[in-house]
Amino acid sequence: MMDERLTTLAACFGLLVGARWCYGLLSNIRFYFFRSGQIGRYLEPPSDASLRDTGESWALITGSGSGIGRSLAFELAGRGFNIVLHGSNTAKLQKVQEELRAAHPSRAVRMLVFDARQCALLDRTELGARLDEVAKSLEDIPLRILINNVGMPQGRPEIRTAFDAIQTFTYDDLLQNASGNAIFPLLLTRAVYPQLVRLQPALIVNLGSIAALGFPLFPSYGPAKAFTMESAAELRLESLVEGYDIEVLSVNLMSATGTATIKDPVSFMLPHADTFAKAVVRCIGCGYPNVMPYLPHAVFVWVLEAMPLWLRDRFLSKTVTDMRIEALESLKKA
Repeated sequence: MMDERLTTLAACFGLLVGARWCYGLLSNIRFYFFRSGQIGRYLEPPSDASLRDTGESWALITGSGSGIGRSLAFELAGRGFNIVLHGSNTAKLQKVQEELRAAHPSRAVRMLVFDARQCALLDRTELGARLDEVAKSLEDIPLRILINNVGMPQGRPEIRTAFDAIQTFTYDDLLQNASGNAIFPLLLTRAVYPQLVRLQPALIVNLGSIAALGFPLFPSYGPAKAFTMESAAELRLESLVEGYDIEVLSVNLMSATGTATIKDPVSFMLPHADTFAKAVVRCIGCGYPNVMPYLPHAVFVWVLEAMPLWLRDRFLSKTVTDMRIEALESLKKA
């Protein structure tokens, strides 16, 4: 009798595990091959009837002077959004602004010049005043989307490799990198959040990095991106607690070409920034808190997480060490 019960229990457990596995497989197939995204809901008028004549929706994309940020700006403009370009280089932003207006003449485009590193350089009073100025400068537009895309490499890639041990970076290197990648998105979100609440439904997207999984030789960048991803998870639940119709999504990136620091040819594991931007937009409204938009990157992470710890540690150590060697050789040739 006992053997029969154990056999039945094991069979039920096996059915549940199998059903869960099948559900996960079907969900992933749907997510990567059949989703079109729900970005259009943020073009609809705000829920508050008194705000429905505020005009066409705007999206603020940080770090949009090049790379993925630039690609996201073009993708959203093509879908009907007016765009606020953000960056620290005025000339770059002006160039992208001109290109956007030429490609999408019916869309309005403005610039927001703010160096993310100021979060580490300014005293708290001055920093707060600057962020309040940023929020005030956006009050005249119906801002519905914030994409925290800005990403700063460790150190200065033009004079040193970005992959290195913690003691090779100055205190200032680490502070500015952590501030630009983690503190700036947090504080900017705080600055514009009241407007997103007022104009809900609204959307916040934080771009993370696979380096957040614990890659070696990323002493500030990886942990900072992990903070940004967890910040999105917290804010998503906070919006539910407060009853706000604000979607908060964290998207994970391995690497993309066509950016300020990567110019390599497109490959299976290295999509162009335009391809990745389209994948990000496809994820909007998926219901998941954290996603890997590009399928080959997701497969890489699934394999990585399935490895025993000793094998994973060796694999990551060798991979990043090879990246450092390659970067050092490139610097010597420059």
